[in-house]
Amino acid sequence: WLRVKNLACGICPTDLSLLFAKGNPSVAPVALPGLQRIYLGHEAVSVVTEIGPAVTRFRVGDRVIMENHFYGANCLNLELEHLCEMCAQGDTNFCLHKSDYPYLGVGGGFGDGYVSHETGVRPCPPELTLDQAVLVEPFGIGTHAVLRHPPKEGAKVLIVGAGMIGISVLMAVRAAQPACEVTILSRHDFQSQ
Repeated sequence: WLRVKNLACGICPTDLSLLFAKGNPSVAPVALPGLQRIYLGHEAVSVVTEIGPAVTRFRVGDRVIMENHFYGANCLNLELEHLCEMCAQGDTNFCLHKSDYPYLGVGGGFGDGYVSHETGVRPCPPELTLDQAVLVEPFGIGTHAVLRHPPKEGAKVLIVGAGMIGISVLMAVRAAQPACEVTILSRHDFQSQ
């Protein structure tokens, strides 16, 4: 386990929905099995301030980006000898043991820092500024979606939504296949400018 001090954190619409009590419990992170509390701020870049004796991937002073700290317990952070089917496939947010054990990590990006298992954070590339580093999570979502189904040359691509995730999908589509036709639907007038 390690303790980090937060350096910067993005503000996600999910955080705002929960903050203003507009979140739907059926889709909000607090509804996940085995997750009994929620801390806001998941687009965080931090610096490691303390490490436990079993930490192998990080040292004090390393910059890290929060990855799956909020997903709760999984076979990796529970340090189980045999991974369940979902964790073995890399889908740790669907861990079959999630509701069997409490997750011991505490805190989030909106606080001064948090405690996480070393598998809950990723190394932050040294060339990224703090502003760039807090965008790794939302851009990762768009990139992941596009890489699962990369468009072919000349394809017609429809992106529903022009918020941060929609824009990150647009950027990933353009990077993966510049020779395709993209239409993006926006909910608000200011997004179509």
